[in-house]
Amino acid sequence: MEIARMLGVHRSTIARSLLKLEEKRVLLWEDSNGYLGIVNQDVLPKQITRLDEPLRRLKALLEKQENEEAKYQELFQSYPWMLGGQYKRIERHQRLDDQNIPDFTGIRAWDNDRDIFEIKSPFMPVFRGDGEFASSFNESWNQAERYLDFARLDRDYLRRKGLNFDNPRCILILGFNLPEELTKKIRAKQRVTPSIQILTYNEVLAFTKHTIDFVRKLKSDDEVG
Repeated sequence: MEIARMLGVHRSTIARSLLKLEEKRVLLWEDSNGYLGIVNQDVLPKQITRLDEPLRRLKALLEKQENEEAKYQELFQSYPWMLGGQYKRIERHQRLDDQNIPDFTGIRAWDNDRDIFEIKSPFMPVFRGDGEFASSFNESWNQAERYLDFARLDRDYLRRKGLNFDNPRCILILGFNLPEELTKKIRAKQRVTPSIQILTYNEVLAFTKHTIDFVRKLKSDDEVG
């Protein structure tokens, strides 16, 4: 399952961190390919009574074809677990320096290092009419490379600022209802640079729904037990 590979980590990776996680309030889920995701329980109780709201709000933005990036950033800031349950904290506009200010950074639950998130409009052009990548996509990809390059080369400087980056990824969220043949071109580009990962809004919807269903089932099981 592609989204599990994006938002989760393989069991061989997470196994090395299980001892660290024993003292944390986390839930682990496993997909059919053996990938594990982490849902931070400290976030969930505050939002458990309005579990469907983030999904409803995201669908509403997509249905009215909202093109303003800030609207999606505000939604993810309100519901940071939508960016992936393996992060124990999501921070918006954390400055790396004056020229490098990503939309979000996420602190990974298993090692306290950060990944980078850049949020684009779902309706930003991703491909040209001839099927090649649009300039807006290339600019977004170059921006991700710049963030990662800075995080790696200036790791000691960032650590002194309290920002830990070790083997960071940059997750670009963009695109909605892309044709399958064009989505395959994105995946091919990702394979060449695996530290940059693309999440489409379709995949964010799928992950959000999966998480809601998972938490609702867990809550139901607890009540039955």
